[in-house]
Amino acid sequence: MQALRGALRGPLRRCWGATSLGSLGSRGTSSSLDASAASTSGGNGPSRAYPKEPRVGVGVVVFRAQPLQGQDPEVLLVRRAKEPDRGMWCFPGGSLELGETLAACAAREVEEEAGLRLQGAAAPEVAGTHAVAGDVVVIGGGGGLLSRPTPFAAVDVLRRDADGAIRFHYAVIEVAAVCADSSLEPVPGDDADGAQWVRISTLRGMQDLTVKCDEMAEEAARRFAAPGGDGDTARE
Repeated sequence: MQALRGALRGPLRRCWGATSLGSLGSRGTSSSLDASAASTSGGNGPSRAYPKEPRVGVGVVVFRAQPLQGQDPEVLLVRRAKEPDRGMWCFPGGSLELGETLAACAAREVEEEAGLRLQGAAAPEVAGTHAVAGDVVVIGGGGGLLSRPTPFAAVDVLRRDADGAIRFHYAVIEVAAVCADSSLEPVPGDDADGAQWVRISTLRGMQDLTVKCDEMAEEAARRFAAPGGDGDTARE
């Protein structure tokens, strides 16, 4: 529990804006909580606003290759094609579906939004269909080689309206992962109109970047950076 509390302190507490909260309602990529009020799951489902119980969201920091100490890794960004926040860059992500593991959700969202597969993840269409007893992950602890999608932070998202009613309530799990093939370029899909690899050092200078995206990427790189060497050895 102490490790989990540590993960929720400081900048990580504010970092869900870095991912795609709008996609929790529509599998899109937005940092806006209010956007979900008008959004529907997959475009046809019920609104995610004013829930009767908390929901679980998954955000994904995808490295092009295994991050290495002392280097400047590339991470995946997608750009919204629709309002709200049209034209803003952020990380892929979305709602955890019933019967789906965190790793499977991360893999599905990345493939839907950028056309890429993740290292160590089964195909999204089958990954969540088997009985799974997941590994215990100490979220507040150190990282290590990213051989598969790995949770590294948890963030509370609780928003009330002017009358005090709970408009949104999410427990968001941030997952770090490595692209299965670093030679590939992302292809935007779903409601994204752009997708690109960006070096972490350039994130702070981007004017059209979702708030706190840079801090989340830096935290993931810090936790999972391996000793220096050939980054291509992390590819499958």
